[in-house]
Amino acid sequence: MVEGGCVCVCVCVCMFDKSFYNLKQEASQDLFQTPPDLCQLPQARGPCKAALHRYFYNSTSNACEPFTYGGCQGNDNNFETTEMCLRICKAPGSQTEWKSGDL
Repeated sequence: MVEGGCVCVCVCVCMFDKSFYNLKQEASQDLFQTPPDLCQLPQARGPCKAALHRYFYNSTSNACEPFTYGGCQGNDNNFETTEMCLRICKAPGSQTEWKSGDL
């Protein structure tokens, strides 16, 4: 069953749209000079009940922080690793900040 861009199996797993996929591709090539708008979005667990370990960029603390993602909906400020979060959201030349639980 497909609901709002999510495919429900045992837990709901959201499918990223093509523009977000392209955004992550560009980030892996270090093309950003300033953080994209998605890095300003708040942490969003989503309504589903999974407990997936993810990271979001906290624009107040300027750091990637861990959170528990429910598995569906939420928003695009949702990364599987701190490396991807930092690569997309940290401006080049800024100091990397790690929060406890990152290792």
